[in-house]
Amino acid sequence: MTHAAAFPAPVVLWSKPEEERAGKPLLVLLHGYGANEEDLLSLADLLPQEFVVASVRAPMVSGAGFTWFPLTASIDYSSTRSKMPPPTWRTGSMPSGPTTLP
Repeated sequence: MTHAAAFPAPVVLWSKPEEERAGKPLLVLLHGYGANEEDLLSLADLLPQEFVVASVRAPMVSGAGFTWFPLTASIDYSSTRSKMPPPTWRTGSMPSGPTTLP
């Protein structure tokens, strides 16, 4: 599998522009196997407007889309083989701690 760094941005799509994200609850959407960050963003329209939605692209290419970890036919799967560096798309404009919804 090829890592997504070989492909152009965006690797995250936002429901709101950067200047409207501060102090809002963040919902991160992770697409399924073989999909991409564009697949789920339309769900943002169904949520209350106070949410900021980030739809993130998985880091590995899988066919016409992407995947979060390599799929194998073996039941001897180890999570250490799929460890990735932490994401770099999160900016300081979002709260660093958990957000509690009323």
